Amino acid sequence: MRNCENERGEWYTKKEHLTEVEVAELLDMSPRTLQGWRVKGKGPPFEKFGGSVRYNSTALHAWITAQERNSTSDAGPACYGGIHRCEYPSVIVGGRS
Repeated sequence: MRNCENERGEWYTKKEHLTEVEVAELLDMSPRTLQGWRVKGKGPPFEKFGGSVRYNSTALHAWITAQERNSTSDAGPACYGGIHRCEYPSVIVGGRS
């Protein structure tokens, strides 16, 4: 599932919604980590369809980009602070743009 960059280094995926397992593989972590983050209100934004959890690929990319830091003491943008419920400038999340 490692189809997150094309030959020009641009983000892409063939799927609009990714499963927990696909996102865990993409981030090289355990699905249990994603589950724990969801309980704590951390990590990438997700959507629920009935009982199924899915991650919008565009919102996931925005979240991944927002994790970039310049040093270990860099907390990053104030709205992220480990919480994923903030506005993404050009991504629709939860019906807001």
